[in-house]
Formats: sequence, C-alpha cells, structure tokens
Amino acid sequence: MSEVVEPSADPIPSRPYHHGNLREAMVESALALLEANGPGELSLRRAARDIGVSQTAPLYHFGNKLGLLVAVATEGFRRFHSFRKARIAEAHTTEGRLRAAMMAYVEFGLAHPALFRLMTGPEVRSKVRDEALEAAVRDALGLLRDCIAEYLGGRGLGEDDMHRAALSAWATSHGIVTILLDRQDSPLVESRRPPQEIAEEIIGVLIGGLGAMRAA
Repeated sequence: MSEVVEPSADPIPSRPYHHGNLREAMVESALALLEANGPGELSLRRAARDIGVSQTAPLYHFGNKLGLLVAVATEGFRRFHSFRKARIAEAHTTEGRLRAAMMAYVEFGLAHPALFRLMTGPEVRSKVRDEALEAAVRDALGLLRDCIAEYLGGRGLGEDDMHRAALSAWATSHGIVTILLDRQDSPLVESRRPPQEIAEEIIGVLIGGLGAMRAA
C-alpha cells in the first residue's frame, strides 16, 4: 500500500510569494501541460517557466509536485461538477437527469483523458489526504446520488439499496470511459460505432436494471 503523505511535505519559503494570482495561474499552466503532454511532462519547474515566474515561487503554494497534482485534480473535479450540473439541468425527467449525470462523466472523461486518469487513478488519492480534493469529489459524486435517489424515489428502498445503485451507476460510467479510451484493447467494442452511441446504449441497459429495483 502506498504511504499517505501531506502534499506540502517539502520545505517551503517562510513568506508567501506575491505575484498576482500565482496559485490559479500555476494550476492553469499545469492543466495545459497535462492535457497536451500527459503527466510525464508535468512539473513545478515546467509549469512555473510557462507562466514566467521563478522555479522557487510556487513552493509556498504547493510544496512539491504532489501538491501541484492535488491542486490540478481538485480543479478537475470542480470543473467536472459544474459540467455535470449543467448537463443535469438540461433534462426534464428523473430518468433523463440520471442519464445526463452518467453521460456527463463519460463526456468529460473522453474530452479530458489525461486529467480524467489523474483524477480517478491512484497517483494522487492513494498518496495524500486533502480536504479540498475530497470535498470536490463528494460534490461531483453527490449529484449522481441525488439523481439516483430522485429516479428511485417512492419505492421503499433503503440506504444500502441506494448506495448499491449509485455504485453501479458510477462503475458503469467509469467502465465506459476506460473501455472507450482503450478501445483497441477491448474486443467487444465495435471500433466503427460512435463513442456516444456506445455509451448511451450501455447506460440505457443500466438504467433499465435500476428501474426494476424494488424494496425487498
């Protein structure tokens, strides 16, 4: 098991560096590097260089590369939350909102593959406990739970049933993204079919199964 450490474990300057909105600028720079080149090219030094500040300037805000990765993952979940919320708001039925919540996960993951892998992979959350990151994760997943509860409301289902339903919906969405990002290694996925069509079909099967849930 990976050791859990704090994101700012490295020594940092005793006073903050004042250069406009440095933290936000660093996160934006890191996001651009991540999406353009993947995590291998992401470093405090490179992100600082790209926005024209000294290599030591970001240390107060992030401490080390892990601290920067935490900030990037947190921003990723915040952006995903906003995207999912907007997609849900466009739907007008309980089934439509649940479908939108699940499709938003797929759409975001396919549009931002490197960021998606950072957000959902072990590189950050298995190594650090960060309140802001966990709050962003809860907010994003909370929207899915709300849609599940709304869709399955009035059926006498207990908390455990709702949890299993939400887990099934998340696992389905996550699996779809993973399969579609690596579809050359997925023999069951027809390469000529549009990703959205594949995703909607799978999500429809899952929602149909959830719709049949009843209290024991």
